[in-house]
Amino acid sequence: TSSCRACKDGFDVIKMVINSAEVRDMIHIAVNESCIASTSNAHTVDVCEKLAGKIADEILGNLLPLFDTEGICTSMGVCTSSSPLLHTTPEGCKACVAALDLVDVVLKSNDLKDLADIAMDELCIVMGGRVDVCQKILRGFIDPIITNVVQLFDPKMLCAQAGACPANQLTAMSLVGSNVFCEPC
Repeated sequence: TSSCRACKDGFDVIKMVINSAEVRDMIHIAVNESCIASTSNAHTVDVCEKLAGKIADEILGNLLPLFDTEGICTSMGVCTSSSPLLHTTPEGCKACVAALDLVDVVLKSNDLKDLADIAMDELCIVMGGRVDVCQKILRGFIDPIITNVVQLFDPKMLCAQAGACPANQLTAMSLVGSNVFCEPC
């Protein structure tokens, strides 16, 4: 249908922008500026840029394959699935939701945030320089990312998108209507 094609085209454009050299360059500029702000030691800035740049590239590299435009549009109910692999069964749906509910509990636990804080503290100490500035910078962009990813983690929606559960408008609207991306603004 034309609405399905429009949905896929729209998400393909978003995927193309995320994968563009310009976006990667902007991320590396932000990493560079953050590293410079955290220390005046040239060697430490270099180590910080290489480490944080590598982490940013890994995140983008792992994020892009998950961006399945057909799956997103199908889970939103705009497109119908043409894949024979996406046939649902009640048992498969229950198993998927139960497994992802466990992951959801781990993601929302305070232990995960504590581990992320410890990792950020250790990274700042290893880099040297102004540890307090480094910690503020890292927490300034890592904490919102963790918070938003946790809010986006919806086991029912993910199982529907994966094809383990029937797709319906209500499941997709839980993501669209959540204002996860607008709240920090």
